[in-house]
Amino acid sequence: MKFVASNIAEYASFHAFINAYLREIDAGIWKGKSQFLALSDFPYELKGNEVLEIFLPESQQCIVMDVSYKSKVGRHHFQGVYVRTEYDEERSSPWQSADIMYLLIALVRQIYQRQNTISVGTELSESIRMNEVELLGRLLGSYQTMAYFLSQRAGDAALTSLDFINSEQSILYGHWLHPTPKSQQGITPWQQTFYSPELCGHFKLHYFSADKSLVKEGSSLAKSTSELLYAEVSRYDSIELANDHVLVPVHPLQAPNLLLEEWVKVLIEEGRLNYLGELGADYTATSSVRTVVNEASEWMVKLSIPVKITNSLRTNKRRELEDGMVIESYLNHIGFLTDRPQFKVVDDPAYITINHPKDHQLDSGFEVVLRRNLFTEEKGQGICSILTLVQDSIPKADGSAGSSLLNNIILDLAAKENRSLDQVAIDWFDRYWHCAIESILSLYDGYGIALEAHQQNSLLDVSAGYPSCYYYRDNQGFYLSEHFKAELAEVGSQLNLTNIFYDDDKIFTAISYYVFVNQLFAVIYRLGADGLLDEEVLVERCRKKLLAMQNNMQGVGKDFIHYILSSERLDYKTNLLARVNNIDELQEGMEHAVYSTIVNPLYSASKSKPASKSISEFESQKELIKGGKSERGAVYG
Repeated sequence: MKFVASNIAEYASFHAFINAYLREIDAGIWKGKSQFLALSDFPYELKGNEVLEIFLPESQQCIVMDVSYKSKVGRHHFQGVYVRTEYDEERSSPWQSADIMYLLIALVRQIYQRQNTISVGTELSESIRMNEVELLGRLLGSYQTMAYFLSQRAGDAALTSLDFINSEQSILYGHWLHPTPKSQQGITPWQQTFYSPELCGHFKLHYFSADKSLVKEGSSLAKSTSELLYAEVSRYDSIELANDHVLVPVHPLQAPNLLLEEWVKVLIEEGRLNYLGELGADYTATSSVRTVVNEASEWMVKLSIPVKITNSLRTNKRRELEDGMVIESYLNHIGFLTDRPQFKVVDDPAYITINHPKDHQLDSGFEVVLRRNLFTEEKGQGICSILTLVQDSIPKADGSAGSSLLNNIILDLAAKENRSLDQVAIDWFDRYWHCAIESILSLYDGYGIALEAHQQNSLLDVSAGYPSCYYYRDNQGFYLSEHFKAELAEVGSQLNLTNIFYDDDKIFTAISYYVFVNQLFAVIYRLGADGLLDEEVLVERCRKKLLAMQNNMQGVGKDFIHYILSSERLDYKTNLLARVNNIDELQEGMEHAVYSTIVNPLYSASKSKPASKSISEFESQKELIKGGKSERGAVYG
């Protein structure tokens, strides 16, 4: 068997897209194998016990998928895909093994044809057509990028290394809930070699020197941001700045864009801004691409880049710059981290930017956040993102089946302890729950802080095999409960807290998606798909843990647990529909974009559950399909 990157990428791309399609567009019809074969003339051997049928009305195509793994939490596996055209009740084409990429294109066509049917007007039709072309481009681009990454990293032992930097650079498949998980627009293949984490490139940051009168900066530390940056660069380069000038770093991809801005050219001509080029240490990209790290440095640097990754252009927002200082100040004030050593926050205590001369509230492109690097050198050993731990296995260089990182960990623990895999898996899950889920919900219950704790923002210390500590990163991704305004007034009196308070019903939406659907369900899926524990066992264990926590809570956390256990459906960020409508949810007024609902696996099994979203639901929700969106705080994304 041979490692063929294009085949692996095709298989992974299909599963990424079809699972999004099943959640957001059409849940299909599930049938037992014997039931299906009794009612059809299907000529191929089916290896699984179930099949899934999807009908595309516009093209009259029937798709049949041989199910190898059916997930309770929403990521299914398929081992054969077949298609035929049904012209009418009496005529149909022969069944054929599907060409996966052509099938994906057909699914995209189905979405937009139906969207166009329920829309009115030529202008809208043209807009729909352009969105269709955009999505097809992203779909094919994601596949090509994934295939390229896989080909370059084939057989790389670092893919299974349990340390921070290698973990960040091992996510070759991408976002588990996204239909185009490796879509990258605005970066060329040669640039990927240096700046994509998957290719492990190293590069220097570019620097400008700016007159202090142009600069806005903030720091909750003893030193200012400009002092910290100068000290960092001075470790590697001798540099003299003009009087009253400070250093401002930018990403190498961003520098050419900024140098083309007319207002930047004017400031350079006036001598108030100088472009210095490459300076300082070598950095490498973390999984977010725009946050970069030097293993020996005390600070990671979060920068803007002119690259659209998955849904969004990855730029820092001026209005978010103080958020890291807010959360750090509040956490230090309440002492939660001291009382709970198994839970830590990677803080963002400093920022700097250059004011846009037209309006100081505008994003200038120079926005920079300093993030504390808790994982310098040997401190990064055993630190992995949950996204890395639960990623589907990457085949070995000889083409044989690989194993997920989480599976490897549990196999090693079972061998060392001479215990069964299911016993070890249960213990591993319990410790993960204690470090991550229990801490996140306790923080919200006691102090009104809700975290955007999806897989990528969630790190675990698994240096001992079992999780011993959970780390949350991205202090621009948090929400404060309206119930805690009084407690926060004292802490935030010097900071702008106006735009970060939300009603708890909106926060419930955020937690249920980010913490449960995106993070917790991914762990459950991984343990189930690897054959370590049945998903239903883990779901029931979660129910019992939530009920136990609810009994010990007093505030908003208690209400949230009631909500998530009693809701038949959960709010779900529609990554596919966001792509269908070409929505960038990080842009102003659109960063929390389109939401739908999915069946809640935590809802009591004793009660009947509604069916998953069907094509009829899709048709009826015209506003959702036509690109409904709302302001921050209305829905979450």
